[in-house]
Amino acid sequence: MTIPEDNEDDINLYEVAELKQYTIDEINDILKVIVPGLYPSWRTNQLEVVQQIINSNKKYIGIQAPPGFGKSGSAIGELIASGGRGITVTQTKQLGDQYYRDFYQLGLQTVKGRGNFSCTIIPDKTAADAPCVAGMKCLFKRGGCEYYDQKRQAVDSKLVSMNIHYFLNEANYSGEFSDVDTIFIDEAQKLDSSMLSFIEVRLNYSRFSDEGKPIPKDLSINSLKEWSDSTIGTIKSELDQVLEELEQNPQNEILTVRGIRLKAAYNSLLRFEIVDETWIIEQEENNVILKPTLVGKYMEKFLFQHAKRIIFMSATLPRSIIEGFNVVDYEYINLPSTFDPEKRPVIWIPAANLAQSAKDPGVELKRLTLTVDALLNRYPDQKGIIHTVNYKIANHLMENSENTNRLRTHINAKERAEVLRDFSSNQLDNNVLVSPSFTEGVDLPYDLCRFQLICKIPYDSLANKQIKARMEIDSQWYATNAIVTMVQAYGRAMRAEDDSGITYILDSSLMNLIKRWRPVFDQVSYFLDALWIQESNPGQPSKLTSFAEFQQKNYKVNSRN
Repeated sequence: MTIPEDNEDDINLYEVAELKQYTIDEINDILKVIVPGLYPSWRTNQLEVVQQIINSNKKYIGIQAPPGFGKSGSAIGELIASGGRGITVTQTKQLGDQYYRDFYQLGLQTVKGRGNFSCTIIPDKTAADAPCVAGMKCLFKRGGCEYYDQKRQAVDSKLVSMNIHYFLNEANYSGEFSDVDTIFIDEAQKLDSSMLSFIEVRLNYSRFSDEGKPIPKDLSINSLKEWSDSTIGTIKSELDQVLEELEQNPQNEILTVRGIRLKAAYNSLLRFEIVDETWIIEQEENNVILKPTLVGKYMEKFLFQHAKRIIFMSATLPRSIIEGFNVVDYEYINLPSTFDPEKRPVIWIPAANLAQSAKDPGVELKRLTLTVDALLNRYPDQKGIIHTVNYKIANHLMENSENTNRLRTHINAKERAEVLRDFSSNQLDNNVLVSPSFTEGVDLPYDLCRFQLICKIPYDSLANKQIKARMEIDSQWYATNAIVTMVQAYGRAMRAEDDSGITYILDSSLMNLIKRWRPVFDQVSYFLDALWIQESNPGQPSKLTSFAEFQQKNYKVNSRN
């Protein structure tokens, strides 16, 4: 079941669709011919989305599709049916692996980063530490290097999957994945932070001091730009000299390490061409970091120009996220959830005020812990997740809960993966994950997660200077990020139509957030459809009130779609 080889008679449906609007039956017939058995049957609305994309005259299309819709199936179906060259871009390795598992039989090629391959020249090093990373011309680039061999296969393919960080580097530096028909950006709610990570300027104190060009003490934009202008020539000369020596001795590991460091320094200095007075300067122990306050204005230069069509996909994609990418003229497809709301209820219990402005944070944490324990006691034999938003709450629960024997947590990213793997390996115990970082990218179907608690509205930390500066410009962006993260967390509890899971939100400020930003919530209406309110102690019997009934009794909430 593979895609036929390219030939000069291939039809690009985008071009034809300018003259003809395709019906669902016509698109289905095309897919049956190209890839027989792509799906025994399509899920609800999947083919309709393929049709809308192909028939649209917009460059930009946003698709909000709740869990269970099958976004990846629509993406691959559209790429195959259209006949163009397409790339699916993911924000995480896990999602990229899922694309490959599901669609490699259809000819999907995936590209893995250099760290997954050994260097042919220096076999005990990975391709990420190879001389070519410094800029040396490698004899094995056209054959004999595992990294370049798999990359070359992907370059020649019409259907490719890769992560966003890899794509941004390749499209903007090598250009080999540029000028494609379509880029599908999955988990598009994370695109803003991925772009920020790509374009930020990171300057290492010791690296530049070693080259006799120490970073100035005056950390202003003007001072740093002047320093960059006077430094970039020196770094380039040093890099050129190292590359000349590497050409003669490519197995020299000391030269390779120096070359890679100089190349990174040179690339950082090149980035100063886009730095302006609106950028934020942050300091770490070993680095100075410059970040743009607003990321959207750089999307065209570094991402959008590389494709004729850009398609954003996510289970949580309010319009304001797309518009934050500086996209104005776009088609928006907002799909309903196919999951029964009765199988995925979300219950608000206003247990604690965990905002920084709380009068007595200690008392609020005690209230939270009492509620958490009452809910854990309600599910003594089931597995679940407690989303804490930060480690302070996680540590407090681990130290003060009466159910600590059931709780499993982590203190860093490496331990996080290990804890999740152990938790996922056994459906029969009653362990509960406690974490600030399982809101996205975690798949725990059926008995792996029957309930979850969201302790706090997941606002980004205002201790981050870039986030604070942007929030002061655009408060809707700040609120939308919190709403999106919360609804993403909600999506962890039910992963299929025959699955079920219950979510509790314990932050007393939820209803104020809904009232203030109702237009955003209306765009993720499947959350409100399942929302119930319980105002009494969770350890006691209580009647639940639907959100619709609650708002009628308590206050009017402005609504618009």
